[in-house]
Amino acid sequence: MVAIAVRLDQEQHPTLIINIYNTKNTPHITELRTQLQRHLRSNTYNGIIVAGDFNLHHPLWNPSNYHSHDPEADTLIDTMSQIRLKPMLPAGTITFPRAKTAIDLVWGNDYVEQWIIKCRIAGN
Repeated sequence: MVAIAVRLDQEQHPTLIINIYNTKNTPHITELRTQLQRHLRSNTYNGIIVAGDFNLHHPLWNPSNYHSHDPEADTLIDTMSQIRLKPMLPAGTITFPRAKTAIDLVWGNDYVEQWIIKCRIAGN
């Protein structure tokens, strides 16, 4: 997990960008939740982006014909909901072409959603 805050000259508050690589069967999602609950103050940041390889399957982001559901994905959804982040990639976007599923995700707050031009995988 890596986090950086980026502030453009005209912005009062920076944008927080968190990148995560979640290896299966590790406590990374729980650790992310703990760190966000302890340290995140939404009034400190304009934008909040959490992105990375989550290695989790859930109907919220997987293609409709992919039915796997990792219970840990529910923890991720709950965590993102608590800090008012939502998926930025369109539902069903395949980010892992070999398996034709989605495991790489981008979450953002309303500020990010307002300013985002395009959120998609490279090559599309």
